[in-house]
Amino acid sequence: DSAFPFPHADVAGAGLPRSGDGLLVLDATGRCEFATPNAVSALHRLGAYRAPDGLLLDEIGVHAETIARALATGRPAVEELEAPRDVSIGVHAVPLAERGVLTGAVVLVRDVTDLRELGRLVVSKDAALREVHHRVKNNLQTISSLLRLQARRSDSEQGRQALFEAERRVRAIALVHEILSKDATDQVPFDAIVGSLVAVAEDAVLTSGPVEVTVTGSLGALPADVATPLAVILAELL
Repeated sequence: DSAFPFPHADVAGAGLPRSGDGLLVLDATGRCEFATPNAVSALHRLGAYRAPDGLLLDEIGVHAETIARALATGRPAVEELEAPRDVSIGVHAVPLAERGVLTGAVVLVRDVTDLRELGRLVVSKDAALREVHHRVKNNLQTISSLLRLQARRSDSEQGRQALFEAERRVRAIALVHEILSKDATDQVPFDAIVGSLVAVAEDAVLTSGPVEVTVTGSLGALPADVATPLAVILAELL
């Protein structure tokens, strides 16, 4: 009937379909007419060990709202089912229609447990990286405060200026780690650092006349190993 794919929905979804997906064919009432071995294996992972042929999935212990929604609305639907032992099964129901009359649905099922576990590991790694950058930033700020404190106690003007310059350089590096502590990616939005460096320079430099610093344009995102030395260089130039 030239009704496929559906104009109002993303039928394939994210990463679907794939050759390894299990496939179920359901009639208009939701009873299973056909199931591939991969589909049966996925149902087993959900704890459903009865043969699905001729049965509703609810009758074998699989409660997928996606299927009921697809059959009721005539639109594709995606869901992820959770089972004990952190098992995750993706369910994608695509309704079948003939001349506008709903005749059933094709259901794709896939074991996404490993993918979800990888996602959890990535989130955990990102959190750990942010925490590392946060602690480095705190340590650098402590060093900066100690240098500033020592500079104020110095009797030598030359020594005091040297300590203030060292403190400013440490603060410039701390700014990079502060940005990285908010975003786990290795890319640093350098525009945010530039504004902070300008503020540092305006606070640190004493002149006989007014100085105005204007920043135009955008530097975009830079890798952390480039942003750190560039921040120090820019601080020196300012």
